[in-house]
Amino acid sequence: MSCRPLACSFALLVGCFDPSSDDVASDDGRTSSSADATADDGDGTATTTLTTGLTTTSADDGPDDTTTTVSTTDPETGPNDTGTEDTGSTSDADTTGTDGGPLVCNPVAADCAADEYCDSADCVTQGVCTARPEVTDPTMQPACGCDGTSYWNVQHAHWLGATAFQSELGGCGVNGATCNADGDCAADGATCVTDHGLGPGSCANAELGNCWAMPANADCENAPVGPDVGFGSCTTGPNQCDANYLVFCEALLAGDYFAICL
Repeated sequence: MSCRPLACSFALLVGCFDPSSDDVASDDGRTSSSADATADDGDGTATTTLTTGLTTTSADDGPDDTTTTVSTTDPETGPNDTGTEDTGSTSDADTTGTDGGPLVCNPVAADCAADEYCDSADCVTQGVCTARPEVTDPTMQPACGCDGTSYWNVQHAHWLGATAFQSELGGCGVNGATCNADGDCAADGATCVTDHGLGPGSCANAELGNCWAMPANADCENAPVGPDVGFGSCTTGPNQCDANYLVFCEALLAGDYFAICL
């Protein structure tokens, strides 16, 4: 088949075509479709419109003055291609840490997150990590922590991230963590409080203290009734048994204390 002079100028793009044929071969090997125009422009001249998907060209098809429209469609994109490649979703339905349940913990190991405490039935049973309370409680209701620290109350222990249980007035008592100074207490927020003994002279005694964790706004309102004895502070007094003596709750808040009347 020979090319007509003007039509062959498009050979590089779509190859030579025969106006009488419905099949046109494109230069890139893709199959194109053709449609014969049926309209004449009225002056005896018709145009041939060639569409390749990216370029539209008009050419005179020769003395026959017929119009042929050739359209090529990219088989990789399709006629509705928008030029945007769909890469698929990048989201993963499975996320770490949401697979069902709180983390199991050891109540004495402090192995929960920084904003959690180990909620357990006792100090030897595994518990689950639970969110700490947002606020503490100033009310004195002594508790003993699994870490050996005496806490002002259970909520304050949980607020500090410790597992604790309500106890007697003395917190952990003789079984609690001992200390000589605040730095000896490993628990967050704990200070060293010492009961030196009887009378102000005992303040010189090098007694071991106990670690207590007390909130900054701790008060003695509605505190449990203490032993029937007065107390004094080794730093502020009083030093005798009178109406100014301290109750146990006040003695703890004062720091080092002694017993002044039995």
